Amino acid sequence: MALALTALLTACDMSVSGSGAVSGTAVTPDRETTFDLESGSTLTLPPGAVSQPGLVTASPVDPSADPPEGLEFSGPAYEIVLRGTSFAAGGTLSLATPPKGQSPEAVLLGRFEPGQDRWLPVRSTYGGDPARLTGTVQQAGMYAGFRVDVDRLATLSRGLLDRVLAESVGAVAPVCQGDLAANRITVETSEALVVGACVGVRDGAPELAVVGDRGSIVAADIPTRWSVEPTGTADPALQAVLDLVSAVPLRPAEVNEGRTRLLLAPGLGLRLGILPNRKATLRLSPDARATVATGIDYAVDVMTTFTLKLAWFGGVPDPGATAGLLRTAFATEDCATQLAQQTRQPVQTPEQIGRLFRTSAGLGVACLAGGWTVALGRDEAPTDPLTATMRWLVNNVDLVFTGPTTGPALNFPNLRIEVTQAEA
Repeated sequence: MALALTALLTACDMSVSGSGAVSGTAVTPDRETTFDLESGSTLTLPPGAVSQPGLVTASPVDPSADPPEGLEFSGPAYEIVLRGTSFAAGGTLSLATPPKGQSPEAVLLGRFEPGQDRWLPVRSTYGGDPARLTGTVQQAGMYAGFRVDVDRLATLSRGLLDRVLAESVGAVAPVCQGDLAANRITVETSEALVVGACVGVRDGAPELAVVGDRGSIVAADIPTRWSVEPTGTADPALQAVLDLVSAVPLRPAEVNEGRTRLLLAPGLGLRLGILPNRKATLRLSPDARATVATGIDYAVDVMTTFTLKLAWFGGVPDPGATAGLLRTAFATEDCATQLAQQTRQPVQTPEQIGRLFRTSAGLGVACLAGGWTVALGRDEAPTDPLTATMRWLVNNVDLVFTGPTTGPALNFPNLRIEVTQAEA
């Protein structure tokens, strides 16, 4: 009887109708069985895939849950059911997943876990011509392919862009002490400042405090002989961006031996000691290094948000690791050269500023993408799809920038804070 049953299972599919129906394709441990799914997808069970003779079905079904955040289904879901047997070595699920529009070549395989009510990533590869998503199936259940939701990524990127373009971020205004009139100090300030500011008195001399209140990074040009005390604390990644860009020398035409230029990020400040009994001016104007720093910081925010929102790609990033990656990436000859070239671009018009911001954002993503997963300790994450997503972002960064608003929003007229202390 056992031999007859084995022969029957080996020879044909079994389907019994009526109450207690059993259906499926007969499989045995000693032969390969391939299931032709729809649209060219297949499930292959090689010799040794199952533990004993039995029946297997693989058919398209409606998914039991929505895709993970930031992903969308790349095709049908399939339910794999075993009867009378179990997986030993497992099989190979190969899904035909043609490219979709401008979506990155980043497709992943997932299995639905009913006990956790969520999709779990399955180790898989994607490629070939035509492209296929291939992964190992080691247990029964529901499987589906997922691709990155481009619309979702564009929405996230535009939301971050809105923060960069903000004319005010509600930064805490600085507080200054002292009687200006009693110390013969007068102040003249431009009407449309892009920083919060106040003037006080320290040791009988003027003291000027400023705090960045714009979504973008601005440049403050001050006399070299002023004392400088930074206020506020940047996260490590932002500080790394500021350090990298500040270290790039100015163009010879921009060098002024009597003045120095500092980068001021949103929410961060400077407390500046002014020499007594004279007139001195802090100037704010569009600046290539500030625009480049804004673009690279925006790129870091976008990549961090993608990683956070695409939970399969590794979850919450570590700002310290991101800072280390920034320093390493921009130490390479190619990225260092491009960084220097961009900080020397003209910023006389809104169009030039907008173009420089976009190219700087692209530079930031391009230089960070290659080491993003490894440097941030995400060896268990699906690194190939994340890298493909970052490559897509580099090539399609302009998808985020709709309309002509970027340049004007980052542009502002030459502004000044002029402090004068008359001699006693």
